[in-house]
Amino acid sequence: MVLSWSFVARSRVCVPSELRQYGSLKACTKSVSPSLCHSSNNPAPTNMAASMAFNLDFSRYSVILVVIIFVCYINSLQCGFVFDDLSAIIDNQDLRPHVPLSNLFWNDFWGTPMNKEDSHKSYRPLCVLTFRLNYALTALNPMSYHLVNIVLHAVVSVLLMRVCCLFLHHFTALLAAVLFALHPIHTEAVTGVVGRAESLSACFFLAALLVYAKASKHPSRTNWWFLLLTLLFVVAAMLSKEQDNATGYSQGLCQYLQRQNLFPSLVENFSFARNFLSWFHVVPIAGQDKDYGCRTPGVHKFVAFALTKQGPRARAIIMSLTLLVLPFVPASNLFFPVGFVVAERVLYTPSMGFCILVALGFELLIQHTNKTLKMVLWGLMVFLLTVHGLKTIIRNFDWQSEYILFKSAVKVNQRNAKLFNNIGHALEKTSNWSEALEYFTFAAKVQPDDIGAHINVGRTYQHLNMSKEAEKAFQTAIDLFPPVIQGKSYTARVAPSHLNAFLNLASLISKNESRLKEAEKLYKSAITMRADYVKAYMSRGEVLVRLGRLEEAKEQYRIALHYEQSDADIYYNVITH
Repeated sequence: MVLSWSFVARSRVCVPSELRQYGSLKACTKSVSPSLCHSSNNPAPTNMAASMAFNLDFSRYSVILVVIIFVCYINSLQCGFVFDDLSAIIDNQDLRPHVPLSNLFWNDFWGTPMNKEDSHKSYRPLCVLTFRLNYALTALNPMSYHLVNIVLHAVVSVLLMRVCCLFLHHFTALLAAVLFALHPIHTEAVTGVVGRAESLSACFFLAALLVYAKASKHPSRTNWWFLLLTLLFVVAAMLSKEQDNATGYSQGLCQYLQRQNLFPSLVENFSFARNFLSWFHVVPIAGQDKDYGCRTPGVHKFVAFALTKQGPRARAIIMSLTLLVLPFVPASNLFFPVGFVVAERVLYTPSMGFCILVALGFELLIQHTNKTLKMVLWGLMVFLLTVHGLKTIIRNFDWQSEYILFKSAVKVNQRNAKLFNNIGHALEKTSNWSEALEYFTFAAKVQPDDIGAHINVGRTYQHLNMSKEAEKAFQTAIDLFPPVIQGKSYTARVAPSHLNAFLNLASLISKNESRLKEAEKLYKSAITMRADYVKAYMSRGEVLVRLGRLEEAKEQYRIALHYEQSDADIYYNVITH
């Protein structure tokens, strides 16, 4: 994401060279408070003095930042593994020492081979490697996993402050970093163990920015070592979370625009276009309030201001907008589908740009107000940071267990069937079948076409020994499938979890010997819908054995073996039948 480094470099034209080296904008920039600038009577410090002053300030601010983060996230050490943590940590065999390390580079984030259809296609081997190191040290003790996440968040916040020091005053950089560190939207990325993919990729991403800035400090010559190190950090960011695959492209685009000198014409064309389109061709958006079109020109003018102005603050705005927009593009499904939904954790890196914009706006207000108003503004900022910190601490408690987490989500969204299903699953784990049934039933009412909800209802009825009700629920789920047309292939692609409706119902009625043929037909229907459904072949084979049709049963096991060669049970059934 180094799209704006050429702008950053140009924003420092009036800064003494000894200060440029350490990223300070304390002198000669309009973005810095005049009281903080060196006057003409006070010469700029020497390189050594500037270095010592910067390192001292940065060290102090870093300590403050780290302390704040640990105060706000220390209670997350008591949280366990919840939601996606179970699949990524508890059930992921790639973390176990007996599994070859090379599997990390062939499997997805959840331990499923990438070449399998049911793979999530999320390729994050470096993140899984950190989980494996955690497992090697403390096995499945969640505290160590949460501790690493807190440390990573602290490192990212410090690196963000260091990046901001390249184009902001030191204290403004600290404010941006504190806003980022305390924002409660990051609790999922920090307190949720699987959120480590976000913080780890952000860490490498910011490191790439810093090294690239170092390499670009002398445009007259190319520092290949720094560029190579930048490339390594970019690759590491991509191997931590595929969301950061825009980093390298942004760097190349930045260099191309800078060398081809295309930026002035781009600004000129954009300036004309936004004036013409904003006022005369505003397209209303369905469902929006009537003044939406009136606000659109304001947004365009803000972007145009940042592009057309040549001052350091305008270029800082461009840098923040770059950090805000570009990291989110891969997650937006705009150009290609991705293996994750837009969740709070996906906003981890983009929120950096937002926090920088807030810090810039606060700096601007402070510089152009009187003493009384400054005190009011500082009071409001302290209040905002305090509220964010308290909200983060409170939010961390929601991650103690799956039940607490999903109950907190229901308070926000009461019409989401998936949330009620997840609460039901959490209650299932404690064998609280009656209460789980209530949530599954409500999920089916909220979304009547949710096959999974009806399957959950039927399975819970089975645990309560209510066979008739369970059969009815499974049949309701089956009725939601597109019908199978005789003589035609089934074109709809069905998830194996949904096909459990057929298997569960067949398993239920096969307890009655008089209904074995009916159960066999259900297994056959599942196979018709999904030819590679190994579990259906195995179950159908068992029923055929009970019906005395041994050759047909053996054929089912052979077909299952064709799709799955690593299951010992299939080999056993083929040999014994």
